Amino acid sequence: MMKLFVCAVVVVLMATLMMESVFAQDPLTWSICKRYPKQTLQITSVSLNPNPPQAGNNLQVTIQGDLTEPMAAGSTGQVSVNYAGTPMYTGPFDPCQFLAGSSNQCPLSKGQQTLSITQQITPMAPSGGPYQGTIVITDQNKNIVSCIDFNFMMM
Repeated sequence: MMKLFVCAVVVVLMATLMMESVFAQDPLTWSICKRYPKQTLQITSVSLNPNPPQAGNNLQVTIQGDLTEPMAAGSTGQVSVNYAGTPMYTGPFDPCQFLAGSSNQCPLSKGQQTLSITQQITPMAPSGGPYQGTIVITDQNKNIVSCIDFNFMMM
């Protein structure tokens, strides 16, 4: 019985140390999707607040970049999120609707853009990770505005 208790304590300590080392680094990594070589938003940064995200709380995603073509109503988005390889969510969204009420609203003109979207994370989202996903945004003319592959850990 004592051996079992000691083993359980060691496993918990190791898991805690591993999670601390993961969160000591930036829990978000992202890259531009290579499958769409021509994108009209040249992204320079993506950030999360809070970082790492927390289940049950709002998550603000901020994207900065240079938009080479205008984006207006009629733009569409698709997001997919997996947890440890298991699909958690896939669905469409309206990028202009997400930007409504922010300082940057559709139509977006060419030039430097800072786009911020806030969404609540379900309280039932498992902590840890890894979470992986993709966001694809297409403009009103069916041009790929942006495609981002991302990975993150959840607090």
